[in-house]
Amino acid sequence: MSADNSLLIDTLRELTKLLAEENLAPLIKSKDLDATVEEFGNLVKAYASSQGNDSLQLRSDDELKEILLKINEYISIFSKHNLIELNKLDFVEHIQPKT
Repeated sequence: MSADNSLLIDTLRELTKLLAEENLAPLIKSKDLDATVEEFGNLVKAYASSQGNDSLQLRSDDELKEILLKINEYISIFSKHNLIELNKLDFVEHIQPKT
């Protein structure tokens, strides 16, 4: 796994932890985003499992691109609802599947 992919996975995992914090739970529930947060976590796990030499699941570039596009979509939703600060996510526009 390249350093860029490792950094991306670490950042996405941190974002997942941020969204799981208790102080955000009422806001997430009030905006009816429970399922969205859960699906985001699943996408992060799917992406992480597909990276590196010891990846658990081999995915095509199209599948990885679809996962990353969905992750991007969810990050936009979270930003729209002020669940995360947008400036922490400037890297998102540069996400691409490993080639």
